[in-house]
Amino acid sequence: MIKRRILNFLATRKESDTATGQPILGYDRYTGEARGKALLSYLPDPVRDELTGRPEFEFSNRGIARTLPRALNELGYIVDIISWDDKKFSGDKSYDLLIQHGGINYTQLAPLVKPGGKVVYFSSGSYWKYHNSQERARFRDFTERHSGAQLPYDRLIMNSEEKVNREADAIIALGNSEVRKTYRSFPRVYNLDLACYPDQHPDHIKKDFSVVKNNFLFFAGGGGIHKGLDLTIEAFLKLPQNLYIMAYIEPAVLEFYESALKAPNIHWVGPGRFRSTQFYEVLDRCGFAILPSCSEGQPGSMVECMNEGLIPVVSRDAHIDVEDFGHLLAPASIASISQVVKKLTHLEDPELRHRSQKARSSAMAKHSPELFLANLKTYFSEIMDTTTSRDARE
Repeated sequence: MIKRRILNFLATRKESDTATGQPILGYDRYTGEARGKALLSYLPDPVRDELTGRPEFEFSNRGIARTLPRALNELGYIVDIISWDDKKFSGDKSYDLLIQHGGINYTQLAPLVKPGGKVVYFSSGSYWKYHNSQERARFRDFTERHSGAQLPYDRLIMNSEEKVNREADAIIALGNSEVRKTYRSFPRVYNLDLACYPDQHPDHIKKDFSVVKNNFLFFAGGGGIHKGLDLTIEAFLKLPQNLYIMAYIEPAVLEFYESALKAPNIHWVGPGRFRSTQFYEVLDRCGFAILPSCSEGQPGSMVECMNEGLIPVVSRDAHIDVEDFGHLLAPASIASISQVVKKLTHLEDPELRHRSQKARSSAMAKHSPELFLANLKTYFSEIMDTTTSRDARE
């Protein structure tokens, strides 16, 4: 039976004072006998919405924000939740465990951990130096292809995460086993497959693969060059197949590709509201989802596309297993995208239907919220049961 204790909310500053969400203190919805106290530096607002009864359909990053404290609760920890960029939070030096995301407020929070307590770094992507190196390389490639034209970086990590990465007792990183290679110099790294919430919509849709196999979807958040939108657009300018873009496009990128986005086979529909009528209309029209990103943890957009039955076409650095139903772009380039599109669209319709079904089955089995929660609890348990603490190593 879920216990609902009274939660304390810190309300000592106005919304205009800071961009951070207000902390939630004493989160304790799922705890049995209390084992200790944890501090989670991530996203409090999705949890606050949960407490008001608001349902959630988007797992990344909102579902993650709700699942992290639930996992800690079920392991016996009462949780204080603050925003990953909250530099004003202060409290007693009484935490048994700190779950840290990003490096902005780590120096402020580290002293709040008890002697012998643990620090876990929760990463939504690759090792930050690897991530930045990949982005810089992707922008250099853009400049070389376009006679010196330069665009501003779009996903560069500006605040160092090195100190917390080095001092953490363990790192939990979103992604398949390949993401651990980006953290190869760190001794204890767990990879964690992202989840998506169940959706019955695909069960009521029967796609005509003779039609949808000619339609590819680029579905992503911001960071067009980082995520390979430029490569995808330039490839499709020389292809007869259709490219649908459901993403925010930065002003500089939008200006650069203004004429390309008017091509008859390229359709920019904007970011789109998640699981809205427009969202389903676009996904139902497409047979494939493509994301040639240069560095990810594991893109929630691609997991969601698989959940809807789209066949994934991804770069190796998207860190998502597509097994024998999808396709890895290696390397991710205009040429490789063109080759793969031509190859996939020549597959027979029954084969494409089979791949679509396998993509959806993989999303439901390997990327379920229940498995995500179970894996988090396993990792936290193993980390906390290890006797070597941060203080002992120092």
